[in-house]
Amino acid sequence: MNLVTAYTKIDKISFVCYETSPQNPIWGQFRRWEQFEPYNGEVTYLEILYASHLDESWKRFVVCKELCHALESTDGSHTVEDRDVTKLINSLAIKSVQPSEMTEAFGAEILAEMCAMEMLLPIEFRQNIIDRYGASAETNAMIAKEHKLPLLFTALAMDPSYIAMMSGIFEAYE
Repeated sequence: MNLVTAYTKIDKISFVCYETSPQNPIWGQFRRWEQFEPYNGEVTYLEILYASHLDESWKRFVVCKELCHALESTDGSHTVEDRDVTKLINSLAIKSVQPSEMTEAFGAEILAEMCAMEMLLPIEFRQNIIDRYGASAETNAMIAKEHKLPLLFTALAMDPSYIAMMSGIFEAYE
């Protein structure tokens, strides 16, 4: 987290575990705010909350994803407006949303997931693993276990077509 506080406007980060049912589809959230402190001036605080029932792999992913959300936000608790929460939950539950039906909140969620995987398992590393071991369910399981990541997102990030798409995005910004 030293990199975040060194290179962003975020000055202090805390992590808070909270109790919630595993059936609640909101497994993490963040709060970001500014507060005046004597001798320090305006201080930007970030509090990342994560559900207590998460195993280590999901906890790492959720915390990183919420950090990605917070990096794109200047303040507040999330980019999802109250009226969009129901749509977001439904979108996450069915996981079959067509691009024309995608809400802004759902798009922000996908972007944060992609950014989190790039932070936790960078594209160059993934490509080296595929070059070395090949793209397979066994490789995905090995990487997910070794790096304490959810298999669901590891498999997506290790997919050669996903890597090609992400490579194209990164090349566009070079």
